[in-house]
Amino acid sequence: MPNTHPLLHSSAEFDWLRRSHVLNTCLLTIGLTMGLIGFAGASLRLGEGRLEQLPLTLVLALLLGAGWLLAAFLFSRVRRYGVAGGLVIVFVLVVLALATYALPGYFTALLPFACLPTALAALLLGRRSVYVTAISTLLSLLAASLAAQQIAPPPLTFALPPSGPALSAAMAATALCFLALTLAPLRGDFERMAGRLRRADIARHAAEAGQQADAQATTAALEGLAARAHNLEAVLQQVGDGVIAIGPDGTIVRANAAARRLWAELATGDLLGQRFEQLRALLAGAAQAVEIAALPAGLAHGEGYTHVLLDRREQARLLRLRTELLGLLADEMRNPLTSMVTALEMTLGQNLPEGADRVLVGARRSGQRLLDLVTTMLEIHQLEHNPGALRRAPVPLRPILDAGIAYTTPLQHQGAVQVVVEYSGDSVVLADGERVRRAFVHLLEHALRQSPPYSTVQVRTECQHEAVIVRISDQGPGLTPQQRDLLFDQRVAPGERKAPALGLAFSKLVIEAHGGQVIVESSGGQGSTYGFSLPIERRAEA
Repeated sequence: MPNTHPLLHSSAEFDWLRRSHVLNTCLLTIGLTMGLIGFAGASLRLGEGRLEQLPLTLVLALLLGAGWLLAAFLFSRVRRYGVAGGLVIVFVLVVLALATYALPGYFTALLPFACLPTALAALLLGRRSVYVTAISTLLSLLAASLAAQQIAPPPLTFALPPSGPALSAAMAATALCFLALTLAPLRGDFERMAGRLRRADIARHAAEAGQQADAQATTAALEGLAARAHNLEAVLQQVGDGVIAIGPDGTIVRANAAARRLWAELATGDLLGQRFEQLRALLAGAAQAVEIAALPAGLAHGEGYTHVLLDRREQARLLRLRTELLGLLADEMRNPLTSMVTALEMTLGQNLPEGADRVLVGARRSGQRLLDLVTTMLEIHQLEHNPGALRRAPVPLRPILDAGIAYTTPLQHQGAVQVVVEYSGDSVVLADGERVRRAFVHLLEHALRQSPPYSTVQVRTECQHEAVIVRISDQGPGLTPQQRDLLFDQRVAPGERKAPALGLAFSKLVIEAHGGQVIVESSGGQGSTYGFSLPIERRAEA
């Protein structure tokens, strides 16, 4: 394609460009031919010294032809190529018919020019115009010949060479030259069209390859989605909670096995097709431990799952079993342990053989420890489900701490650890004094167990704003971040956090039930600080 049109966006634009080239070539050729004819006539007159006697008919014919060609050029500029081509073909037919009429003796020599209108029609107009132009050419030549026989043409004012084989050959060569000039642009147009077709073919193959790759990728993606959907469906069929899908009309259109089992336990029939509101009312009316949670809207498309039926019945059953077990411990263990500890205390006051009192003291201490553990388990359960069970009263904090320090005296002697106390005034707190003492004892015992022999554990209090803070600092190996995070979790084994499971959990529950907060500070090196804060009821008088 020409450089002025590097990209053609349609076949119609290519056809316009081809017609424009052919029209320009034809107009240029015809214009040059008319110019040569005019120049030849003027030369002949000039040779005879009679330029002023140039025939008026020739001048008018040249002017009329120039105007006709100008009109064809203007139509071609506005892309009216059919009109412009028709004007050119009509012009060639008229010239050919006039030449045949004016030069009847040169009819044979003019015959090669009869192919020009048909060739121009094939290039500039449609397929049907070729036949019309061929017939019109034959009719115009025949009519011109008959007219020349009936009406004698006007005499020529200049002499022409006689008609013969040489003149016929020259005219044929001239016609061939005109035909070549007309058809010459087609070669380049065909080459450009062939290049365009080759590029279109390459682009088509590339598009087909891309489309095939896209189709394969789409197929693979659909297969992957189908596999994931199948896996998700298999997982949902195995989960313990029910999962359902609600259709646009409010009915259940999909449900996993757990949801179907739940419905079968509560009602009859199939869950599919039931109204969602009916299911909700059934769960609410039966007071079942089943919650209905809606999935996010973006996760449900079409018939995707929309709600989860959270079955809490098993958890409720386990909680009931735990409560019954703790009640059994209270009834079956605490009373015998209390009786055993009381009997040991009474026995220690009697006259005993030498060494027997040490054995009895150890037995009484172990029994009291076991009794405290049972009591701690019961109170942890009670505080988890009813934090308001605390018996609060305004009490000073210092006597509670002193009592806790005195309780841990045997453990201090056993580990050769000294407790150093630093009180910053005293405060009155609204608290359950006995439970706060025991919470403090568990924290202090943990610090004593972590302390090396012949070290000290410091107990300090300070008032900040509306709270009193109690800090217990040891000189032990310190805690890692993981041990610090798991220190108060009763579900973690003691070996993972280096602390008793129940005592610290009890401390955390008691302090938080009072509106306070437990504190653990350790850099992972030597020493750790444990403590808690409690809201101040009022400052105690000095």
